[in-house]
Amino acid sequence: MKKLVIAFALVLVAASAHAATVEPILSKKRLSVAAGLNYAAFSRVGESASLTPPFSKEWETGLYGAYNLTPRLSLTGSTVLGLDNKLLRSTVGLRVRLFRGGD
Repeated sequence: MKKLVIAFALVLVAASAHAATVEPILSKKRLSVAAGLNYAAFSRVGESASLTPPFSKEWETGLYGAYNLTPRLSLTGSTVLGLDNKLLRSTVGLRVRLFRGGD
């Protein structure tokens, strides 16, 4: 786990150093926020079956955000509420853009 945190910190430092040459790292232009609606399906696989909820499908609504560190690297997060079972799920992640039309 320590190696993962150190690797993540190094990526952020490198990304912010590269991004600082284009725009300031703290800029509103790098932020995007969206609202969304999902239809989620949950499945049980292997020994982790006890961690899945007792229901298999439901509609979810939530808020999603992204902060562009570089043109290809974004820090993301979301908070989603299940409409049927009132399950609240929050996530934080790092996304690498693999393809963009026209690039």
